[in-house]
Amino acid sequence: MTQDTLTTTICAPGYAERASPPQAYLDELRAQQLGAYAFDGDPGSYTEDHVLAIGLGGDPRDPRNLWPQSGQGLSADRKHELEKWAHDEVCSGRMTLAAAQARMLSSWRSFYQVMAAAKARGDVATAAPALSITITLSKYGAVRVTTKPGAQCVARVLMPGASQGISLAVKAADASGVVSWDYPAPFTNMVGIGKHTISCTSDGEVSTNGASFGVPTDTGPGA
Repeated sequence: MTQDTLTTTICAPGYAERASPPQAYLDELRAQQLGAYAFDGDPGSYTEDHVLAIGLGGDPRDPRNLWPQSGQGLSADRKHELEKWAHDEVCSGRMTLAAAQARMLSSWRSFYQVMAAAKARGDVATAAPALSITITLSKYGAVRVTTKPGAQCVARVLMPGASQGISLAVKAADASGVVSWDYPAPFTNMVGIGKHTISCTSDGEVSTNGASFGVPTDTGPGA
């Protein structure tokens, strides 16, 4: 995981939940670690916590990144508050992933003070706008989308019944965010429903959208 893959990993909605290991795995590991390190107290008061949170690029299943955390006291709540704040800072571009990881692993309690000071100043992480693609025209022979101005976009055309699509030229969205392609629509016996797929990139973000189109019967030979 790197700074360049944030939008498809930790900053993608639901990433941490999807990457989290099954509860049965965590329960078994907790029992092993509690026994190995002779933790005191009720085992039920401990939960497995990631040393480096999944939302900051920590390994979800590696036992070296998991330890039994007591639910008593303020430490657990403060660490989770810090992890959420640091995740938002990274995904908004206000802090690099490497810096957040280094500070978290060096001393999360010291890092917590950095967060507290930032909140006292009123510094609030603002999420970077997601790169979106709105398809405004999709018909046999033409496709048009609206996206972020300057985004580099490519379209693929998949004809009805075909197993492989045809890539159209890479184009940059204009100042209004519009980019369009026209392509030959020759006579064809591939009557049915095809699909346009458009992928755009901008500032390290990648987005894809698709829309169907119909190939009518009157495009056939002799129509």
